[in-house]
Amino acid sequence: MAKLNEVQIGSNKIEQIKMANKYPIDKVGVNKYLSIQFIAALIDNGGLVDWSTFSAHKRYMKLCEHYDVTPLNQISFSLFVVNNFNIEVKDKKAFGKKFRVFRRFRVVQDGSRRTYKL
Repeated sequence: MAKLNEVQIGSNKIEQIKMANKYPIDKVGVNKYLSIQFIAALIDNGGLVDWSTFSAHKRYMKLCEHYDVTPLNQISFSLFVVNNFNIEVKDKKAFGKKFRVFRRFRVVQDGSRRTYKL
């Protein structure tokens, strides 16, 4: 289970460490820091990529509720994920319904230093 002081869910903490360096606790405050760490922990543990944006936000809300952290609303949550991680939102259709799904992409650079999403 997650510990409040080091926010670890599982053993893989790659995104959590990146976000801790990008948004330090002394600059963003405890509440926002923990909220960001929950998002990063979900990504590190596969709880966000290939999930619908609604379902991923619901999981994030449960984490925030459990630890008494003020969560981001669904739009802010999706924008934060898209702007800070190599993740984009794609439309997917299944069972006759349209869903918005988080998808991971890679950034590649060619010889002329242009970057492309794969």
